Amino acid sequence: WYGIVNGRDSMGRQVVKYGKFVKQCKVEVYPLELKICLYPNESDFTIVSLSRSDTVHTLEKFIREVFNIESTKRSRLYNRHKTYTYDLIKDMNLEAQHVGLFDGQCVLLEVQNEDGTWPRVIDQASSSLKRTHSRI
Repeated sequence: WYGIVNGRDSMGRQVVKYGKFVKQCKVEVYPLELKICLYPNESDFTIVSLSRSDTVHTLEKFIREVFNIESTKRSRLYNRHKTYTYDLIKDMNLEAQHVGLFDGQCVLLEVQNEDGTWPRVIDQASSSLKRTHSRI
C-alpha cells in the first residue's frame, strides 16, 4: 500500500507552511486543482494541479505555457468567484493559499490587445468587469 512498487510512479508531495502568523508545516496530500482559461474563451478551460505554496507568478507562467502565450505580452490574472464576479490578482508574489484560491475555482488570463487596449475594463466603483475596450 505505502512505499515504492516496481512498475509504478512515485507520488511526490510537498511540505507546505500554513498560517499567516503562526506557521505550521504539513505534507500537502491533495494539491490545489484549478480551472484555467484564456479570455474570452471562459468555457474552454483546462484543469491543472499545483501546490498551495506556488506563487501566483508561477501559476501565470504555467497558464502562458498551456495556452502558448508569449512572455513578452502583457497580461492580467483574475480569479472567478461566481459566474460574473472576477477579482484582479494584483500581487504576483503571493502564494496561491494567500490569494484566496480554492479547489475547482476558475482562474482567467487576459492578454492585452495589440493596440494597447484590454478586452475587459475594471469598474473601480463596483469591482465588476465590463466587456469593453480601454487603454491602460
